[in-house]
Amino acid sequence: MPDYKLLTDEEIQKINEDAHKEYLEQGVFILSCLMPRPVYPACQNELIEELAQLYRLSQRFSFNIHDKYKALEKILNQPDPLPALRQFVTESCAQADIYKDILSQTIRKGIHLRQQKKPAYPALFRDKSTLYYEVEPILTQKQILQKIENDFKAALPPSQSLKVDLNDMTFIYQNQTMRAGRFLYQRCKNMTLFLHEMKKEPDYMADYVPFLQNADYTGFKKFRSDDMNRKSQFVGLRNELDFYLLASYYRSFQTKGQSDFEQISQAVKTITEIYKPLLKDFQFTADHYLERASSFDLKETEDMTKFAIDLIMISNHPATIARKSTYVWWQNHIGTDGEMTETCMAADGENHSKYVPRSIGSGSLIAIGVNKCCPDRWLSRIDIEPYVNAQTKEVLYQPGRLYGQPSIGFYHYVKSFCNMINAGKEGTFKLKKGLYRDNGLPVFWEKFGKEERSYS
Repeated sequence: MPDYKLLTDEEIQKINEDAHKEYLEQGVFILSCLMPRPVYPACQNELIEELAQLYRLSQRFSFNIHDKYKALEKILNQPDPLPALRQFVTESCAQADIYKDILSQTIRKGIHLRQQKKPAYPALFRDKSTLYYEVEPILTQKQILQKIENDFKAALPPSQSLKVDLNDMTFIYQNQTMRAGRFLYQRCKNMTLFLHEMKKEPDYMADYVPFLQNADYTGFKKFRSDDMNRKSQFVGLRNELDFYLLASYYRSFQTKGQSDFEQISQAVKTITEIYKPLLKDFQFTADHYLERASSFDLKETEDMTKFAIDLIMISNHPATIARKSTYVWWQNHIGTDGEMTETCMAADGENHSKYVPRSIGSGSLIAIGVNKCCPDRWLSRIDIEPYVNAQTKEVLYQPGRLYGQPSIGFYHYVKSFCNMINAGKEGTFKLKKGLYRDNGLPVFWEKFGKEERSYS
């Protein structure tokens, strides 16, 4: 089960305070870009506060703040810019909040349905409508590739390098281009194979230790020559990239009191434990990234991928559920035929008015993934749908489709939360009537102990 920590009100307040400091830094940056004077006016702090508020609005309503720079520059270079800036920020909020009336109507309809249906929520929501869980940062696809690149920068001899091309998700090594998914798969496969081979011939490992300790290019060639002469043929280390990576981890994990075999085994297992989850995460995200990256300008693409999820909000609050796919960067996306389409649950989508009030009224939960440094920007979203046991009337909660920054790590955290609140429930459960079957969402869940099965 993934590790996560339920945060207290005080801890949430601290996160918001720290986020405000980040927004203030953005305000300072914007001011320095648009008003580069040696001496700022007496209202400098007030200007920074307003610009910080504007930056926060850009994250909350998902608009590009750079589009405001031209108008801001005119305002900031006035003799007394503060009144005009305050008015500009107020007007920007009103212009960005274009779905306010639609969302208000959705919330009212949802609350009315909730009063009629009286759904029972998990006990965790007895005193709070929103729970905040701190999690280990979930890497984005960009961070995954950069981590791998950094690993090999530390491992390879100075004469060699492995470079990553973030635009087409490839690695370049000695003028050879490799697809990142295939590259990761091969590293994991070779490490697993080498560990299996090593267990079969553990006595050989002491003779290979000098090669791993030095790990220069000559060392790899001598290792391969010695290996072939012995006819042991460690297939898992035939590729020099695997050899260098293993040598790098081995040198960082040398421990007194352990045999050479134990130290090398620890290095191999560590690489596998780190890279296999990255492979799963990358395979889950790569196609999606390549499909959609061309539909955004470069700045938007960078914004999508620069934050890792390290805070998950799980809520039954009507306003949070109503927002669902509104004011988020995935509200509009590229369809199967290359056309620009709206997410159907967004305020301008075809299913919003029909199904979102039902989610509010029927007991659905929603999980939102954010980064603590910018909690106003939603990175990912999963609906948590209620399934009812016809005999016991118990409710089983299960995650639906993932929207936004796709990450199997985020899904696993949400699934783990569902397993926690579903503990002890068994039987056959049916999706509550009237809820949207998003992307093949199953109608039934069967749960008996740890065994689960879904079907339509």
